[in-house]
Amino acid sequence: MRMLLLFALFSVTKALAAGDPAPWPRWRGPSDNGSIAQGAYPLKWDAKHVKWKTPLPGKGCSTPIVLGRQIFLTAPVDGQDAALAFDWEGKELWRKSLGPEQVGKRQNSSGCNPSPATDGTILTHAVRRTMKGIAAKATRASWGFAVPFAHVTAR
Repeated sequence: MRMLLLFALFSVTKALAAGDPAPWPRWRGPSDNGSIAQGAYPLKWDAKHVKWKTPLPGKGCSTPIVLGRQIFLTAPVDGQDAALAFDWEGKELWRKSLGPEQVGKRQNSSGCNPSPATDGTILTHAVRRTMKGIAAKATRASWGFAVPFAHVTAR
C-alpha cells in the first residue's frame, strides 16, 4: 500500500511572504548546520499557520530544498524516481523522471530518500553511485543527465 505523504510549508512572517526566502540549497541548509542566521521563525508547530500542503506521489520522499521562490524534492512517481518542483504557493510546476525507482533499504523508504542539492544552476540527486541532474531554474524540467560514480575501495 502506498503511503500518502504531506509536505507542509509554514507561512512564517510577512517579510518572507513579500520577499524571496533565504536559499536552502541542500539537506542541512546553506551552512550545513540545519539553521539559518536571520529571520523570525516558529518555535513550535501550529496548524493554523500552514500556508499550503499537497499529497506526494510516493513513499520515502526527500527533504525539500529552496531556491528563489521554488521548492524542490524527490519522490517516486509511477515506478520512476523523480524530481518535483513547486512554486511558493504550492502549485506543482513540473516533475522529471530520474530513472527507474530504486528500492529502499527499509519498508517506508525508496531511492528518493536522498535529498536534492543545487548550486543555483543544476539540481542534483545522487543514489546508488549515480548522480543525476536537471536545470534548477527552469519553469519545467527540460533535460537531465546521469553520471555513474566509480567504485572506490578504502585501503
